[in-house]
Amino acid sequence: MRHIMRPPWPITLGAGALVLAMTLINHEAAGAAPAKTAGKKATPAVEAEYQRLLESGEMESAVKRLLAAFPGPQAQTEMDALGRLLGPRTDQAAAILDKLAASPDPAAAVASAELLVWLARGDETPDWQRKGRTIKPQPMSTEALGRRAGLLLDDSDPFVRGLAEWALSIRLSGDYECAEERAGGRRLAKEWPGNDAPDWYQKWAAIPVTQQMELDYVRQAAALGWHRNREGLLISATNLVNRASALAAHISHRGEVNAASKAQTVLAGVLASQRKLIEYTATAPNDLTGQRKLWLALRVAVREVALSNPDLDFDRILFATRQATPQGGNITAGRWNVHTPGGDIYVKQGLAPEAPVSPLLRGRLGPGHVRGMDLWWEADRLVFAYAKQAGRASSNASVRLRPNSDLGGYFGSGVGEVEEMSHLFEMKLDGSRLRQLTDAPYNADQEPCYLPNGDIVFVSDRSNFGSQCAGALEQDNMILNLYRCDPDGRNIRALSNNKDFDRHPHLMDNGQILFLHWEYQERHLWQTHTLWTCRPDGTMTDALYKQHIETGPMSLREARQIYGQSKLVAVACGHHNWDQGAIFVADYSHGINEAQGMRNVTPGVSGTEGGYGRVKTVPEGGVLDAGGHYMFPYPLSDKAFLAAYSYKRPEAKSGQNFALYYVDVWGNKELIHRDRQLSVAYLMPVRHTPRPPVLPDLPGAPAQAEGQPAATKGQRYAIVSVANAHSGWPDLRAGTIKYLRISQKVPWPCVRDESKACGFNDLHWMPAAWEPVLGMWDWGAARVIGIVPVETDGSAHFKVPADQTVYFHALDENFLELRRMRSNVTFPAGENRSCIGCHESKAVAPPALARSGVTLALRRAPSIPEPPPWGDRIIPDYERHIQPIFDRHCVSCHGEKEPKGGLDFTGRLVDGYAQSYRTIFGLQPGDRTPFAQGFWTIWRPGQPPLSEEAVAYAKTFLRHVLRDPPPAQLVRVADYTGGAEVTLPRQFGSGNSKLTLALLRSETHRKEVRLSREEWISLVTWIDLNAQYWGTFVEKDTHLASRRAGKSGGWVVPPRRVRVTFPDPWERPPAGEWIWVDNATAALKP
Repeated sequence: MRHIMRPPWPITLGAGALVLAMTLINHEAAGAAPAKTAGKKATPAVEAEYQRLLESGEMESAVKRLLAAFPGPQAQTEMDALGRLLGPRTDQAAAILDKLAASPDPAAAVASAELLVWLARGDETPDWQRKGRTIKPQPMSTEALGRRAGLLLDDSDPFVRGLAEWALSIRLSGDYECAEERAGGRRLAKEWPGNDAPDWYQKWAAIPVTQQMELDYVRQAAALGWHRNREGLLISATNLVNRASALAAHISHRGEVNAASKAQTVLAGVLASQRKLIEYTATAPNDLTGQRKLWLALRVAVREVALSNPDLDFDRILFATRQATPQGGNITAGRWNVHTPGGDIYVKQGLAPEAPVSPLLRGRLGPGHVRGMDLWWEADRLVFAYAKQAGRASSNASVRLRPNSDLGGYFGSGVGEVEEMSHLFEMKLDGSRLRQLTDAPYNADQEPCYLPNGDIVFVSDRSNFGSQCAGALEQDNMILNLYRCDPDGRNIRALSNNKDFDRHPHLMDNGQILFLHWEYQERHLWQTHTLWTCRPDGTMTDALYKQHIETGPMSLREARQIYGQSKLVAVACGHHNWDQGAIFVADYSHGINEAQGMRNVTPGVSGTEGGYGRVKTVPEGGVLDAGGHYMFPYPLSDKAFLAAYSYKRPEAKSGQNFALYYVDVWGNKELIHRDRQLSVAYLMPVRHTPRPPVLPDLPGAPAQAEGQPAATKGQRYAIVSVANAHSGWPDLRAGTIKYLRISQKVPWPCVRDESKACGFNDLHWMPAAWEPVLGMWDWGAARVIGIVPVETDGSAHFKVPADQTVYFHALDENFLELRRMRSNVTFPAGENRSCIGCHESKAVAPPALARSGVTLALRRAPSIPEPPPWGDRIIPDYERHIQPIFDRHCVSCHGEKEPKGGLDFTGRLVDGYAQSYRTIFGLQPGDRTPFAQGFWTIWRPGQPPLSEEAVAYAKTFLRHVLRDPPPAQLVRVADYTGGAEVTLPRQFGSGNSKLTLALLRSETHRKEVRLSREEWISLVTWIDLNAQYWGTFVEKDTHLASRRAGKSGGWVVPPRRVRVTFPDPWERPPAGEWIWVDNATAALKP
């Protein structure tokens, strides 16, 4: 049972106190919860009764009902029900608080303080309950709430004081942290109150830092509901003793004599404090204030045990502060300057909240914020990313800007004048020798990480790829990839060219880079945030953990290796979340796809998108939170961590005011530092740590000029060998696989043009938001590099163009697809890489080789991929490359008039599609075209909206195409809205399509339809690229500009289709500066 463990040492108590204490301990051990935790939903009946009392004006009755529940277990339910109802009702809230202030009941003060916490959170009525309510939401103003909370800051009860302070902190963080205000048409960071602030604010701001520890203990206890009665205090005291005892036992078992002795000494103080609390509760059962004070004394004693952990072998901590936005976000917002200016980098001397901190930047870079940081192994210097935001600071409100330059600094002319993109900097740990390393004017460099040789790995959007998270058509958002530079910031080169995201690099003990690899390639975005590794030169890129785990958290971010172990610590969260959530430990030695390798250290945190799955809690019990989120976990061992934590009030918004904590698997949680106005980020201990080995760069890999892609000099290819492509397919006959096709899901180019409506033009592929669209069966398009042969023993040996994210298809003798890789991998120039076969995990051994010890493919020179008939620089287009095949071979029998089998393969357009394409997906000429609603709105502006019946028909039809093809569907496509499951053989593609199988197996078709080798390869290749209709991208600027003008009565025009010519894959990757070749064609700048 979690947290339930009796202290191993005897406790001497008076008879009455012992009976009371053991009754409570046994009550908990029998399975009774100490109290309902904050965030538990009040019962509908209780909430309905309070609503009736409020609406009828019976405030006195409401107060009596609330106080009658104190100090019993029903108080939590009553408080939550009333608090949630009062959040949007300022007048009724004021009346209730007035009644409580006049009440002689001892519980009235704490009830008032608790209600102020609810009122500070504002309107937290669930969305589903807001639709039918008749009240006009009017949360209590900050000034009104502040006046009431300020009066309670002097209360004799520490919990009343602490709850009042918490209420002020919640409201003020919501009002000012990362908030903006308009001034002269400009967006500026909202400044916190100054010397002219009201008295209540001055009192709050003057609370000494020495009280922060006690205030945080109040928050922890109040969130769990432990503070309302003596039973809760005593049960929580047992819980605290259990935590401390378990940690002390662990320290003793480690065999470090001095540490064990210290732990036992301070544990004795814990037990003495518990005795005092139990004895006082027995002798003064009604003095709840006195009991709370003794509980706080016990809490301080437990801290001594927690901080005696030998894992805390340092006395300094490095961290940054910044503004934490309350708005929702996701991994795709990584490059944006979503944080308003504010904060610094600090070194803290000591672990007490009041321990001094030394700022390192001290305003030398001007207003801005930190975007990542790393400490050198000797702990004498640090590298960090910083975004300068002079035009966002209120202190610069008088600075004159050019017209229309206040674009947020993300793109366009606002960059450089309003704010800059983030750049890399370095300085000594004492703040000296500050120097700037990178200075790209239109690209963001962030999340730096040292390499053992002094080079720096970081993430950047220098590839200029648009995010394929095809939400709003107008979303301008470039993705981030891994880059590397020399110690002085020169010689910048890409380590990855992922079309989606590679982020959060951290170095492992073996010198490899651990990072988050996001790839929703013919899969949905939900479970495709996986942990990968590579060597510092980009070689040996491969998945490490969570590649095909279908349940559990969507994302493991900010992952760090636990030193000396095959374990990682990471933040578990959803996709549409910032990197905040629960702390997970993952042991990747269990297997790349084994969910059992994950354990939750913080099971009581707030939820996240998609949930945390069925992941078990650490066996020691974990941290007992009541909501909140963690960020930036740093492992001190596999059982103790530093982390940033926010109580996340209000619950509906992202966390704010993150503070620095020590937490461990036994549930100990101790505040180390809190900034009243900002959030702690990028935290790490200041201590010497073993430097990982310097892994040599690829032999013969040429040095690159600054900003130049690795594939533009020297070797332009890697060499890949496959031992046996049949490996891992026990039911596949040897010799079945004859070819491998090498393909690439292409990126969305971003053409920067400051004169456009979009600061840079993110060329869309799928401009219809989340809805499936006929002819767009994936998030993006693909091009083919070529096919290579597979020998009779299943081996292959071939060249792959360097620095391209590629994937593979296994093909039979007829070039039909047998299995498709729905992931991608990059090979740097000069890499020689071998793999076992067409498997989806690494939990198998290589097959036995022939007596010679060399596969057939390795006995010859590497094959050079044969490109498709349309070449390797464009994506195929149905009307250009596939319809002509049908025109030549099919329409004589399957024409417009009386087509055989009712199959019309003509190219005549019906609703914008060739009828042959409609036929392939089961649509007769007279059938309604299933238009997705978003697609219709964008491409048919000015026409009447689709009816509800038409929208429902389209959704059903398109869903069946992807998941449950009807009998008339002739091509099987992959479900790009599917999960992370392993792809099955012949699950889709040309090897499981009625069209290709009929052409091969039907006697009539074999005689009458004689496709050339090029035509046949074109057809099956197009199918295996998921049978897309268009070979063009969408230039959206004209459409967006007209749509904005349309709000004033203008005419909205649809987007226009443009072609993208990708570079020769053997010369350079599709990354860099994109330009317009002409009005209808985009390409990389030569």
